[in-house]
Amino acid sequence: LSRLAQSTGGTYTVAMSERHLKELLEDWAPPPPSTTPGGTKDSGSPPASLVRMGFPAVIEDKANPALVPSSGGIDEQEVSERSFACPRCKSRSKELPCACHVCGLPLVSSSHLARSYHHLFPVPLFKEIRSNPKTKTKTKPLATASTAEPVICYGCSQGIGPRDVLLSCPECASLYCIDCDIFIHEHLHNCPGCENQDQRH
Repeated sequence: LSRLAQSTGGTYTVAMSERHLKELLEDWAPPPPSTTPGGTKDSGSPPASLVRMGFPAVIEDKANPALVPSSGGIDEQEVSERSFACPRCKSRSKELPCACHVCGLPLVSSSHLARSYHHLFPVPLFKEIRSNPKTKTKTKPLATASTAEPVICYGCSQGIGPRDVLLSCPECASLYCIDCDIFIHEHLHNCPGCENQDQRH
């Protein structure tokens, strides 16, 4: 099957788990981005519809735990020290994503939203500041980093040795190791340095 896929220009993959199978299927059917800013009656294109979403605040109170609906429904309730407060009606929910059991507002976190819409706003490719000496790629050395001292990766806080690949985000100039670069682009879909800058402003 692998040779047949190669000869016909296709791909041959084997799912290692249920999650891996889901990722493989999602690679073949990415949702198309909306290219129309808004339709009109004359244009014939459907109008862009907005979806209301709430970003609840996390409430952790060990002294006064809250009574929240369990995942089984509003009829089943349990006591929880950690809950999420709906921004519209202030009712509590135990987990995200879910719909508020009082007002029906869809409640999500920013990470859920990023995982759903990362294909619309992809993380830019990181620039290679320093390459592995075993490879033939030549890049400019990092002016601020000494070759004797390891640079600290912004993602995992581990030292990046002078012989390791060093990458930089073109937006926030944060430095990353090759492992964090792969993790950010394939799974996280958010640059931690850019997210941290957005929260400061």
